[in-house]
Amino acid sequence: MVSASNKTPSDSGLVVLTPLIQSAEHNVVRISRMSDLEKVHVLHIAGGEHTGIIINKLSDEEPSAKCDVALSFSVWVSDGVNRKQENRQLRFRFFDDVELIQKHTLAQQFFKDLVNSFLKDYVTFLKRILKLMQCGYLPLREIEVDMQFAKDDEAIQMPDIKEYDSGSEVESVTAAHVQDVLEHAYPNGLSVELIAEALRCTVEEVEEFLHELEVLGVVQKLQNEWIRVDAIKVDESKFASGALTRDRHSPTVAIITCLFVEKQCIDAIIDDSTTVHRYRSGGDSNVYTLGCIGKHRVVATKLAAIGDTREATTSAGSITTRLLGNFQNVEHVFIVGVGGGVAHYTDAARHIRLGDVVVSASDPDAYVFAHSYTLDRETDNINGFVVRRWNPSDNVIAKIAKQMKDDMICEWNNLTKMTVSHLNESNADVDFSRPPPEKDLLTLPVGGGNVVVIPHPNQERTDSVVHVGPVGGMVSYKKPISNEEGEDPRDAASQLRDRFAAEFGLRAVDAGFDSVIAPIRSSMSVQSVVWSLIRSRYRTKRFLSTFISFIGEDQRDAASQLRDRFAAEFGLRAVDAGFDSVIAAVNGSRIDSWTLIRGIADYQHGQSRGARTWQAYAAVRAAALTKALILRLPVDSSTGVTRRDQPNIVMSINLTSNFFRLLLHFRRQDLVNFGDEHERLYAEAKRTSDHSAVTSHYYSVMSAVIDDYFNGSFHFVPPHHDRQTLEEALVALHRNVAKCLKLEKGRKCVDIGCGIGTVMKDLASTEADLTGVTIAANEAFSGNAQFVENGIENCRIIEGDCHHMPFEESTFDSAYAIYALKYFLDLSPVMNEISRVLKPGGLLLVYDLIKTRKYDPNSLEHRKIIEGIEYACGMPSLHTR
Repeated sequence: MVSASNKTPSDSGLVVLTPLIQSAEHNVVRISRMSDLEKVHVLHIAGGEHTGIIINKLSDEEPSAKCDVALSFSVWVSDGVNRKQENRQLRFRFFDDVELIQKHTLAQQFFKDLVNSFLKDYVTFLKRILKLMQCGYLPLREIEVDMQFAKDDEAIQMPDIKEYDSGSEVESVTAAHVQDVLEHAYPNGLSVELIAEALRCTVEEVEEFLHELEVLGVVQKLQNEWIRVDAIKVDESKFASGALTRDRHSPTVAIITCLFVEKQCIDAIIDDSTTVHRYRSGGDSNVYTLGCIGKHRVVATKLAAIGDTREATTSAGSITTRLLGNFQNVEHVFIVGVGGGVAHYTDAARHIRLGDVVVSASDPDAYVFAHSYTLDRETDNINGFVVRRWNPSDNVIAKIAKQMKDDMICEWNNLTKMTVSHLNESNADVDFSRPPPEKDLLTLPVGGGNVVVIPHPNQERTDSVVHVGPVGGMVSYKKPISNEEGEDPRDAASQLRDRFAAEFGLRAVDAGFDSVIAPIRSSMSVQSVVWSLIRSRYRTKRFLSTFISFIGEDQRDAASQLRDRFAAEFGLRAVDAGFDSVIAAVNGSRIDSWTLIRGIADYQHGQSRGARTWQAYAAVRAAALTKALILRLPVDSSTGVTRRDQPNIVMSINLTSNFFRLLLHFRRQDLVNFGDEHERLYAEAKRTSDHSAVTSHYYSVMSAVIDDYFNGSFHFVPPHHDRQTLEEALVALHRNVAKCLKLEKGRKCVDIGCGIGTVMKDLASTEADLTGVTIAANEAFSGNAQFVENGIENCRIIEGDCHHMPFEESTFDSAYAIYALKYFLDLSPVMNEISRVLKPGGLLLVYDLIKTRKYDPNSLEHRKIIEGIEYACGMPSLHTR
């Protein structure tokens, strides 16, 4: 007898399995909760740990298609010789007091638990359902299980399980694999040896494929590296001349991508675009695409790596910080690309299809990143996630996405069609069109060798839609694997701890004081996270049961389980490859408005092997939506650019945040040592009145910081008007220098204290012969290397002391010193040396900091400001007029 009450019971009661249909091709059973037995129908009463489970005889009742929630899926089954496709349906019926949304949630979780440890035959499959009902899911009244072999005309395409593996091994290397490696590394190049190491093949094989791709115009060789060729025209001269970040209309919207195909899609939506590639051998290259979308000036860049390794997080954070430091008028940041959808097997409204797009929104969190896990001390199983939650201060982008009407949807679809057409015309090696319907599969890997295919709950929908909600990412985790002798492996926590200590050279590991350090770290607006990438890849033996069985492992892939748990716990709509360091850099640069836009390419993280079928189209969909959203961002009607009420204040905040971001490039102890040595040398300089040592030490670090985070210039120039940026003011200053010194071809000029030669690069277009002098050897090396990279032949830097420059008398027509003379306590020797190397009638221009008549030596505030500048820069007392 079924439970007399139609309300959820307080205990599981009896769980009864009743066969309704039994045949070689078709079987149906009903599993119900009952409060009493009709003994005449009973075939078997279970005992022991299974007490409460009853097996009935075959019933003459008819199956019923009526249910609260239905969930279908298809699997391969085998008798050891032949393999057949079987379609299965679970028909859930709940008690009357269960809400509709709870019914869908419970059915979804029940199915996940069912396939979490997938079963090898019918007996264990049905036993698992019985135990799930006995041990929980009290709101579930009964479930009907319908299992039928598919006829030839009913069979659906079952994908290869290898498509759902994110591992790095390649069985047979092809030119496409070499191209893929170079596309991931772009804008950086790779040596042949690195490519061979990545693909685990020989150097000779790689060289053969590279030459094949070179003939096709896909790759080219630069110095000792190979790099992917971008079809978009690259303008190197613009960067060399310093014009990149000094456009009169500086970008206010930044777009960040990771995959090469994502970059191609974003470049295609930008009008009047110019792509600037700053290449550096050995890595640390940058690529920027500048142009317009509607009335907005935009800049786009591509990350060279993403993930949770130390190298990837540092690289992604550094590139993002550099982007926002170079373009300091940016107000909105779009992180655009592919991701994995979070499937809902029963709820059509919440289910996400391949080709859909998810826009991150604070519901409650825009981005959730699981940077580590908590383990059960007894079982070593993961029982929780340690996360960082990110939310933009300004949700204007998400609001626009939530309010999409028919006209915006129509525009999005039209932009998609135009972008697909444009990209297919200009790229012969990639098809950006929507894949055919048979490729739109909802799959669930259940172990090495098997995959479950589930019909979409919204199967009738054939076009893409936009979803708005939380997006997440997580670090990798490697499940412990038993050794060949069958002994238990070392516990996961110990493995992770040992690997962590070895990789970072730790001498001790404590109980975890991150929460103590966090307030100190947050006070500096810095979040620095280090986590080692641990790839999850399983090598297990397949087995075939003597009974009809599933071909696969007993245990579903651990990473997939964790991803599902993570998504369910935090209500995620999509999961990506992990952009925590990118968002940290955006947040550190004080950008209030940002979002992630994820085109759905798979049901993992967007970068599995199976995702490659959908990546191009998903990236187009995400790019087209990005353009539709940017077109609706508010603009200042008077200037046609994004509103900025306090440009100079924002500029200074960005400079400060960029300075703190240098912590990502230096270990904490390095900075402590630098500070201690700086203090010692400064005290020595005050005692001896010789500041050369402390100045040289200061620039040994600051020259790299200035180059990487401040576009090569740490100078300050007061703007001529409120809308003028620091970059614009600097280029105006340098033009005035060239004009005052009458720089032109045939004239020689010396830059006193030239640093890494940033001013010289701006003056190179005058064609004058420019020579720089610096006391720091690393600045001379770095500056000359940049001149070579940028093809500048009329500039050179030498290491030398400005008191004794290695030049003949009357060598130069002119000289200038910008922010250089403040480092000399006595100016007379320097001025005499400059006079010596200048020709008669030669010109000298000086631009520097001085104390004006407004300075009051009796004012504590005035003295504190001036002494702070002197100490920070390692220089003597500022000169007066």
